[in-house]
Amino acid sequence: MPEITRRTRSAPNHESLVISRPSRWQSWLPLIPIFTVISLLATAALLITSRASGRNVLTIDVTVGRWIQSADVPFGSLIATIGNAAGSTAISVSVALSAIGIALLTRRWVDVVFLVALFAARGLNTPLKAVSDSPRPSSTFLSVTEFARGYGFPSGHSMSILLVAGGLAYIVGVTLPSWRWRLVPTTAAVLVILATGYGRVHAGAHWPTDVIGGFLWGSILLLLAISLHHLLTCHASAKRAAS
Repeated sequence: MPEITRRTRSAPNHESLVISRPSRWQSWLPLIPIFTVISLLATAALLITSRASGRNVLTIDVTVGRWIQSADVPFGSLIATIGNAAGSTAISVSVALSAIGIALLTRRWVDVVFLVALFAARGLNTPLKAVSDSPRPSSTFLSVTEFARGYGFPSGHSMSILLVAGGLAYIVGVTLPSWRWRLVPTTAAVLVILATGYGRVHAGAHWPTDVIGGFLWGSILLLLAISLHHLLTCHASAKRAAS
């Protein structure tokens, strides 16, 4: 009589089915250096804001402002023109809205939130100016070729260009394969940002401290937006891993 054998199905190894997902703390750990830098920038921003606030004219603003205007910079007028245009409301808003539109069309939702946050952050310049109550340069101290209205500190052009150019350099950079490629958008952003700062003082539209203040407050807001982008990216990755 032939031997009858029964095949048994081995029990599934449930341990192999468990999907490893990073904890919430692992998502927050890379942000510790960013928050450290933010705290340092915030300290510097508050100090320079307290110094620049009010109607007083700082001696260092006059000294540095006159030096910048009198310096023989190659293609200085052209650099100033490009920088002033890049940081203007018309250009910065147009570029920001175009980037948001492209992100929407390509369904890059995290980038959409990031860019909208930067666009909204730009609006904080007005209340910062109102709190500082700092006047712009007069022809008594600097050569003024652009007669801008409103308060001076912090510079709206400088703050806007740092948010827009810095934000675009970041979202382009994270898609590139190596740090060498990331240097391209980063370098371009730095050059445009510096040109805008130079242009504001060159035109006599802002004091040097106005420009530095715009850079500091813009950097703080940009780093906060980058932190948000990182957390949303981690959350999206975890959802995809769980599905």
